[in-house]
Amino acid sequence: MGPRRLLPLLLLGLAACGGDATSPSPRGPGTLAARVVGPTPDDGAAHLRLVGSGIGTVTAPGGRVFLGRSGDTLDVVVALETPGVLELRVALTDTTSLPTAAILEVSGPDDQLRSSTGGSALEWVR
Repeated sequence: MGPRRLLPLLLLGLAACGGDATSPSPRGPGTLAARVVGPTPDDGAAHLRLVGSGIGTVTAPGGRVFLGRSGDTLDVVVALETPGVLELRVALTDTTSLPTAAILEVSGPDDQLRSSTGGSALEWVR
């Protein structure tokens, strides 16, 4: 079989394999990772607001998490033991329906609030 005949079979095989790392997760419950990205790589703590239905528990490797819930709104404060990249694990009832996220406050490695959260965002990692 020549290369021209193999190409369509190869493409069909790849299509049947599913998606890649950027394709959506299957619908259903699960835990997604997220991280605060921004102009500084050495955050000490952050206050985030997640809004959406089906938000469960939130954990942070290397830090402590404090939660306040009102309906579909979850205020999350993460304080890291050692300053660095703020990473979260967020349990969701549907991993294809991401909550909206806002970064309300961020502190530096000296535990002082930064004057601005400009350029900071929550990035979902699939």
